[in-house]
Amino acid sequence: MCHDWYAARGHTNIQFVGLDAAPLPPNLRRQGIKWKFVQHDMRRVPLPFADNEFDLIMIKDCSTTMPLDPRSEKILIDLVRVLRPGGYMEIWESDFITRSLLNNTPPPRCRVPEHQEDADRSGTFAVPIGSPFAQTQNKYFQKANKWMEEVFEKRKLNPAPSTRIAEMLMSEPDFHDVNYRRVAIPFRELPWEKERARAATNGHDSPLSVNSTDDNHGLESHPKLTPGQLALRHSALITVLGMIEALEPELKTASRMNAEEWSIWWACMMTDLLDPSNDSLSGECLEMGAWWATKAGDPDDSDLFEDSEEDKGPTSFLDL
Repeated sequence: MCHDWYAARGHTNIQFVGLDAAPLPPNLRRQGIKWKFVQHDMRRVPLPFADNEFDLIMIKDCSTTMPLDPRSEKILIDLVRVLRPGGYMEIWESDFITRSLLNNTPPPRCRVPEHQEDADRSGTFAVPIGSPFAQTQNKYFQKANKWMEEVFEKRKLNPAPSTRIAEMLMSEPDFHDVNYRRVAIPFRELPWEKERARAATNGHDSPLSVNSTDDNHGLESHPKLTPGQLALRHSALITVLGMIEALEPELKTASRMNAEEWSIWWACMMTDLLDPSNDSLSGECLEMGAWWATKAGDPDDSDLFEDSEEDKGPTSFLDL
């Protein structure tokens, strides 16, 4: 996808390097991609790359490799080492703990117009600093959260990495222009969204209606969620359920359940959460985001995407 996006914009001289502990690389060369795979555990530093080798480092879903101890700092320092001056680091992460948006009032509007427009269009919510969240009221997510916290604490990991990444990047002296974009995707239509849709249908101009001019709550979006927006929310729920399923061996141990008890609990949870007529979900959401920073220093005179093999060689991306 990344290759196709850049190629469509004329940037064809890009080399992608993938790194993973598992020896399961896809053969992307068949798709015409300049691709190299390196089997290596990123927790083992130094990484097998030269200083200033990459123009962009993309880190996705790697929070479980970054413990809450000095090892994380060593990993970050080595990633900075292989990033060229003027290069970019981007991190994509989602939280393992499920929280809830306030179900009776819309969240604050994002001050970045582009981010808010994307949120309105997709039926998601931008998460600016200080956005209020509530604890989940769903009994299954409450238990899953409790077990998740126990499992992560045992391994000195953070079950809510989105609360840590910006601080981690800002504490690195070689980074500047640190920024982020956080998003909350609710699993169902929220109570105030239903009220807003009813108000719009009845022609009422309330703080929750789509035509309201209130600066804090006026929403420039559809009065009713579109099929695409509802599908995105259902996908977020399925993503979280898949994460719980993937961590079943650890969570089952934390729950003190035997195999039969766990199977019963799992079946009841799936029935509860996947029943669209059930109101057990009021504002629960998937929290995710992207964070990025630029490495300080004097970059090459050439542009990051300048296709000049004689002078600069291919632009090099590292994907973790």
